[in-house]
Amino acid sequence: PFVPYPQFLGISPEKIQHESKYQKISLHKNFRSRESIIDSINYIFLQIMSKKIGEVTYDNDAKLYKGVDYKECKEGECGGVTELHLIETKNISQEDYDSNLSERQLEAKVIGKRIKELFNQESNKPYMVFDKKIGDYRPIKYKDIVILLRTTTGWADLFAETLMNDGIPAYTDAMTGYFKTIEVKVIINLLKIIDNPRQDIPLVSVLRSPLVGLSGEELAKIKSSYPQGEYYDSIINYADELIDSSIGNKLTIFLKQLNSWRGLVSFTPIHQILQIVLKESGYYEYVGLMVGGKQRQANIDMMLQKALNYESTSYKGLYNFIRYLDQLNKYDVDFGEASVIGEKEDIVRIMSIHKSKGLEFPVVFVSGLSKQFNTSDIKESVVIHPDIGLGVDFIDLDLRYKKPTILKKSIQNRLRLENLSEELRVLYVALTRAREKLIMTGTINGRTTIEKKMEKWKRSLGCKDVLLPFLQVSEVNSFLDLIAPAILRHKSSKEILGKYNIPSPFNNDMFDYDVEFKIVEHQLESVLTEQVLNMVDEENIKNQLMYWDSNKVFNEANKELINKTLTWKYKYNKEVDVQVKMSVSDIKKKGMEEDEMFSVIENIEPTKPKFLYQKQRLTAAEKGTLMHKLMQYIPVEKMSQYNEIKEELDRLETEKFISPNEREAIYIKDILTFGRTSLCKRMIAANKNNKLYKEKQFVLGVKARDIDEELESEEIVLVQGVIDSYFEEGNELVLVDYKTDYVSDNREQTLIDRYYKQLEYYSKSLEQITGKKVKEKIIYSYYFAKEIICDY
Repeated sequence: PFVPYPQFLGISPEKIQHESKYQKISLHKNFRSRESIIDSINYIFLQIMSKKIGEVTYDNDAKLYKGVDYKECKEGECGGVTELHLIETKNISQEDYDSNLSERQLEAKVIGKRIKELFNQESNKPYMVFDKKIGDYRPIKYKDIVILLRTTTGWADLFAETLMNDGIPAYTDAMTGYFKTIEVKVIINLLKIIDNPRQDIPLVSVLRSPLVGLSGEELAKIKSSYPQGEYYDSIINYADELIDSSIGNKLTIFLKQLNSWRGLVSFTPIHQILQIVLKESGYYEYVGLMVGGKQRQANIDMMLQKALNYESTSYKGLYNFIRYLDQLNKYDVDFGEASVIGEKEDIVRIMSIHKSKGLEFPVVFVSGLSKQFNTSDIKESVVIHPDIGLGVDFIDLDLRYKKPTILKKSIQNRLRLENLSEELRVLYVALTRAREKLIMTGTINGRTTIEKKMEKWKRSLGCKDVLLPFLQVSEVNSFLDLIAPAILRHKSSKEILGKYNIPSPFNNDMFDYDVEFKIVEHQLESVLTEQVLNMVDEENIKNQLMYWDSNKVFNEANKELINKTLTWKYKYNKEVDVQVKMSVSDIKKKGMEEDEMFSVIENIEPTKPKFLYQKQRLTAAEKGTLMHKLMQYIPVEKMSQYNEIKEELDRLETEKFISPNEREAIYIKDILTFGRTSLCKRMIAANKNNKLYKEKQFVLGVKARDIDEELESEEIVLVQGVIDSYFEEGNELVLVDYKTDYVSDNREQTLIDRYYKQLEYYSKSLEQITGKKVKEKIIYSYYFAKEIICDY
């Protein structure tokens, strides 16, 4: 619709085309990217995008203009030219290099190398990026970098794994790759040998992993020493003989752990087995220290959760869980790696170009440029176009041949141009995500070389027009075939063209375009040589750390600092274990003497199934609970007559307060003896005045140092308990506690010593609750059949 006041949108009236009925507003300015990036994008798209291919005439109205001025950085490198990295992989399959790298891994290696260079320039100063939040430059971080791919399937996981192996934290949200992660592989193999150690491949995998830490040479040494039988037999024999003390000791420790873990299988849930294994082996902490450690730990956490979920089903057992994981892996049912990425995570992100729409990043790698465009829809037997219709093959049944019709060819050609136009728009999105640095990478297929590619790309050099020939652009099948011919027309390509004896195109309009590119070649040999050198350096560093002379003092100040740090003790270490809440029984147990503890343990009867007894006997604890129940529910007035006690017991059994088994275990004589004591008479008198109380619960706040003499803390600990009984006499209270304990030395004082502190807490709580003084603390002992005054 007509826009009468375009200045409200920040657009000058000169940009409005008044001759048309409807107004077109050209949003020229880019408020994201540096001028060098904008110029390089314009340079490429002026040559490859047109109304026929791209469906946009990339002219002065369509191209980008600078919308933001970046302040000058005072130190280090910032901004910089747009880069194109060409990676030759022709020799990748040759055995001379003994390389297992794929073309995609090789490209990831080159990207990793370039990232490391950004962090450590030749001037020993990292690349600087402008941080909008602080309004100034700062050194680059991993989170400033993104790698954009046309598709993440088959690419992203491989890139992330390669980068992390090179020490660069990377993350992709592609929902695959869980079973391919090294930490998950090790855990699954460990579960397999816990289930059955006579599996050579899982066993060797675990032995080679950090769980045991044997090298390939050591593994070979073990098998060569005992070549007969399975590998499990070999490690057992090797450990028994202790042929090599270092290897033998590792195997002995591992076999001891393995046997311990295997012993858990029959009665321990799978997730608990995993928790025990991770705790005892330290593997969880180990992977946490690796590159991408948080991600790796999240993957192990996911395995624990999967085990927990599996056990909630009708299937049980370690063997079935392993088969379940194997089936998921076999049929590519992938959980996807656990997601731990956050906006503030310092990690290189790998994502698809489509997902990057609307986003921006300081440094952008547009990679996988050599990936072929998807033309599967054009190759179908029947092709469809919304405007033209259906295109099919002509089939001659008599002569038994078929060939595409003119209509089908026409539709295929239209679809190919439309698909190419879409690819151009996708490429435009990818390149415009960069704020400060744009780096493009692509591999040269292993069947060809950079030199042969140059022979194909140099056709663009003879074109004098800005726009490359339609025929050349329409035949491309990758981003690299679009970008490289355009950049080769610029003066920045003089060096690489000269290397392959190709004359520079001085006579075209794009040669002196005000922009700069950097074209870098990477040969397979140089990449692999650098990889080997890095591996040697890493091995040397590892050996230095493994065989470090710990007795030698390299720096006296650092030694003192380390000793001070390692020997430091927390001033309130004892208070760390102070509980927020305790029961009176816990305090009682804490104060019991060792000989008393042993006497209690000696009287514990072995557990037997109930069917072995015609009548199940009560344990000492159960008897104590039963007597407290009787003292609570039988009125004190009815405890002095045998018949009345019997009637009350019958009532309690009928009303289900006690079971038949408990009923038979009760000695009426014990209750009758209590009922004839002076204590019972005093309780009866108090009850007549409604001043007898039973089973009174309380919570008391006590200072920690009052509970344990070794503590100095005044932190309040909540002590909870239940008072058996108390009653009022006059204006004071009498506390009563029933005990069924067996006393080995037959001394009443032993009972007093054992429960004095407990009764003190009962007394304090009563005094705080009622505001009345406790004048007596009485223990009624069923063992001594008498009341005992508890006082010191």
